[in-house]
This record gives sequence, structure tokens and C-alpha cells, in this order.
Amino acid sequence: MLKLSLRTFIVILFVISIVPSIAQEDDSQDVESIPTVAIIKYGNLAPLNLAEQGAVDMFSAYGYEDGENIEFIFAEAEFNIDVLETIMEAVIEREPDIIIAGSTPFSQLAVRLTSEMDNPPIVLVNSITSVFTTGIADSACVKSDNVSGSQAQPPFELILTKISEFDPDIRRIGVIYS
Repeated sequence: MLKLSLRTFIVILFVISIVPSIAQEDDSQDVESIPTVAIIKYGNLAPLNLAEQGAVDMFSAYGYEDGENIEFIFAEAEFNIDVLETIMEAVIEREPDIIIAGSTPFSQLAVRLTSEMDNPPIVLVNSITSVFTTGIADSACVKSDNVSGSQAQPPFELILTKISEFDPDIRRIGVIYS
């Protein structure tokens, strides 16, 4: 139940963060231009793959289809930390409107490389253990204006509170981490 709720929360966060930004008109852009979304991930892991597919599905649910009215850029580092910056620079060169960065390394790099831009793309961090300890955000409200997203691990206090709400008689809880 908790996994479904967390996935639902992430999908809702994507919608809230992405759709209004795409819907805004920008007089400086060509009317014929379509939004470009870069989805980058560190490697082939189930959580990153699910998040990637969830983002594509969410755009599809709002009528955006790759090659018709949106362009997707997909990139993966295949767990090779040495190519992260090269991949990110190539993605930024294509001037995406949104970067969905799956994993802590890509998220940190996306935030760093877009922080000094005059008109940076929206950076949605995804599948991050902690946006606060990684330097992506100082708090929920203290971060770069172009950055939003979610952590992969909610606070344990919240989990324990919710578990006891669902089953007040629960006696033992096991947690698998990583």
C-alpha cells in the first residue's frame, strides 16, 4: 500500500511541476515549437525505469505524444560516473524545457549546470534519497527556482505514523534499505 501511495505521490508531483510550465506561453518562442523533455538516468534500475515510464505515461495522459506535440530526449549513463558531465552537457546543448534527472548524481549535476543560466530549464529531481544532504536543496522552500521534484525515501517518522493509522495493533516492522 505504501509503495502505491509513494508512486502516486511522485506522479502527482510530476503533473503539478510539469504541466503548468508547458502550458505557459512564451512570446519569444516560435508558435510551431514543441516542448522538449530530457529524461536522464544513472543506470538501468527498476525504480529509475518506473519513474521514467511514469513521466512518459503522465505526459501521454495529458495528450502529449513523442514526435507529435512533444520531444523526449532519453539518456542513460549505464552506471558510468565518468560520462555524467558529458551526457548532461549534451542534453543542455539541445535546450530542453524540462530535465527529469533520475538519481542523485544526475540531479546534482543538472542543478549545478543550470544554476547559472539566465533562462534555465525546469529540473525535476527524481529517485533521490535526500535532496537536503546532497545539496540540491537546503529545505523545501530554499532551492533554485527552477528545481522541483521528490525524494525516493519519505521520512521514517511519517511512515511509522501512517502504518499505525492503518494497523494500530502492529507489533513488528521490517525495513529494507537499498
